[in-house]
Amino acid sequence: MTATDHPTVADLEELTQILDSHPLDRAGLATVLERIELGLHAHFEALGQRGGLLDESERVHRPSLAREEDRLHEQLGYLVHDAEGLAQAAAGHADDEEELRTHAAALLGALRGFRDAEAHLVLDSAATEVGAGD
Repeated sequence: MTATDHPTVADLEELTQILDSHPLDRAGLATVLERIELGLHAHFEALGQRGGLLDESERVHRPSLAREEDRLHEQLGYLVHDAEGLAQAAAGHADDEEELRTHAAALLGALRGFRDAEAHLVLDSAATEVGAGD
């Protein structure tokens, strides 16, 4: 099991601060969203190369964890796409400020939920390893 930190807490905090600013700092929003997108993409690729967060033994012996890992990997792909699209919208002038803020806030919530779900998966796997001999 390999734990990661994407998106980082610092990136999520920076995104929160930008979303709380008035007027919206579109350039700052685009920058942090691009950084988040790059981190998510790197995380997605790394998981694909390593075969995921779980090792093969965990995938075989804990199919419920394997299904959750697969769901999270799929969700990660959607988050990469969403972050990329929002970064492009923030860099352009097509969306109005409140619509952009609303979509970015929804992404922020999804990113926090993803981090929580991934951490929960890691903890569940670790608890299995610790209790394996019981």
